[in-house]
Amino acid sequence: MKRGLKYEESDQNNESKEKMIGTLVIIVLLVVLVPVSIIMTGLIFSGLLGSIIQKNVDAGNEGTELLELSKKDFLP
Repeated sequence: MKRGLKYEESDQNNESKEKMIGTLVIIVLLVVLVPVSIIMTGLIFSGLLGSIIQKNVDAGNEGTELLELSKKDFLP
């Protein structure tokens, strides 16, 4: 009977270790991937919004000295 009991206990220990490893993997993924994905999404959205607004402002100021001054800042 002692052999059977030890065998059952080792099976339960292995199952609990596998569950623990799975839980740790999920926690690490949530801690690492979620913030990074939120930051990357914000970065992409900010870049798109900035380029759209810049084109709109450049079109609105075409023919004025403001457009020339704006482009002067970006030239080397």
